Amino acid sequence: MSTDKDLSYLVKLKGRKVRTFKGGPESKEGLLLQVKQDYIALLTDDNNVVYYQTSHLKSVVENSKTSIEPTTNSEEYEVLESDSFKEILKLMEFKNVQIDRGGPESLTGTLLGISDNFLTLRSENNVDVHYQIHHIKSVSVEKGEAAENPTTYVAPAESFSSLLKSFQHSWVTINRGGPESVEGVLAEMTKDYVTVIHHEKVFRLTEYHIRNISQGSKHDQKKQQENSENQQEEQNQTDNQTENNSNKQENQKNEENKSTNEKNKKQKEETTTSQQEVTKNNSSDKNNKQKQEETSKQQEDAKNNSSDKNKEQKQETTSKQQADTSNASATDKNNRKREAYNMLIKQVSSNLEAALKQAQNRINN
Repeated sequence: MSTDKDLSYLVKLKGRKVRTFKGGPESKEGLLLQVKQDYIALLTDDNNVVYYQTSHLKSVVENSKTSIEPTTNSEEYEVLESDSFKEILKLMEFKNVQIDRGGPESLTGTLLGISDNFLTLRSENNVDVHYQIHHIKSVSVEKGEAAENPTTYVAPAESFSSLLKSFQHSWVTINRGGPESVEGVLAEMTKDYVTVIHHEKVFRLTEYHIRNISQGSKHDQKKQQENSENQQEEQNQTDNQTENNSNKQENQKNEENKSTNEKNKKQKEETTTSQQEVTKNNSSDKNNKQKQEETSKQQEDAKNNSSDKNKEQKQETTSKQQADTSNASATDKNNRKREAYNMLIKQVSSNLEAALKQAQNRINN
């Protein structure tokens, strides 16, 4: 599909849910966000914005039963906007991107820069791969960190032809995967094709159909990738060992803290028990003291009661003695009165008898 064709039919689908391509690795379903002169932007169901170059877009499928309302949250994705596909690529410089959705030429890495008609992508194993822009079917910004210090990149050439000339007499890999992949020494260049020699085989490839090129063999790149993976694995093992040691130290520290806490808890319990015992003893001493005081008080009260009783008994005895003395005195007085009366009676009787006797005598005389 050329860029000079009418794209009004795609504009009518803007805001609807569509599928790009009927099938294959480039086929994706999502919301059609933008329709420009040479690209469209599709928001996939996993909230990833994919930019398709319309020159490769073979078909667009619409499901008429699907709602035209977007089903994703606009705050979860970022949409780049420009007038051309090349300008969109420039907006992705120094970001982690994926070229094509799948297939042998699909690659993820850091987009280092854009030249006249090609871009340079640094792969995850630090290999710079140069893509002709007109062969790129789709591109998207991916999650993940970009390569370190990508801003130090300097474009190796102004155009793809100049880039091929700079690789002359070097071992190169052309079209990284698939049946058209070739590697060998870039021996000769003309305006129409390049010559690559691999042992006894001589390959001639037209420049237009070279999708991408990188220096070095796939074997060396694979070995470099394996070394990188081994280094990463060793780093991961080191990190894991460091983490394990850190966890072990942390566990030991936790055990020590646990032991210290248990010891402190035990000491605290012992101190509490001792304090309770002291409190109990103090309480017992206090109770004993109170009991002794009560006993002393009782004894004092008993003593006082006994003293009062003795005093009362003494007073009673004294009163009794006084009463007895008074009674004895009265008795003596009465006895004396009786004796005096008896003596008086006796005297009167005697006197009366004497008088009677005298009178008798007188009578007789």
